Amino acid sequence: MRPIVLVLGMIVFGLVEAGPTAGQEVGESVTLTGCLVQEDGDGDEVEFLLENVSGAEVTAEEIELVPAEGVNLAPHVGHTVEVSGVVISDDDEDEHEDEDEDEDDDENDLHIRVDRLGHQATSCGNAPLD
Repeated sequence: MRPIVLVLGMIVFGLVEAGPTAGQEVGESVTLTGCLVQEDGDGDEVEFLLENVSGAEVTAEEIELVPAEGVNLAPHVGHTVEVSGVVISDDDEDEHEDEDEDEDDDENDLHIRVDRLGHQATSCGNAPLD
């Protein structure tokens, strides 16, 4: 009984940290692992999302990935990947977007400009590759 009380006390007083939290401030570097998903956006636009994220606590409802120059996400759709990049604002997501376009910004979305992609597994249900 005493060890349980000690552990609960440590949690309450913040002596035991929760898992890492993904950087959610614009300009902050972040590395996440999850399932790469492709969705159709407006018109011919394609959106890449990271789902089933592990290795970090993320409070975002949706994690949208924006590839940096030279990064090709398409071949990895449906795979488990590790992505590293920088958190960007929704305004930076598409520099060619019309300003008159309706903005349905959701403050709970996270947008990451991906500058590095690591392949972890050939599907989203597999264990990481050795």
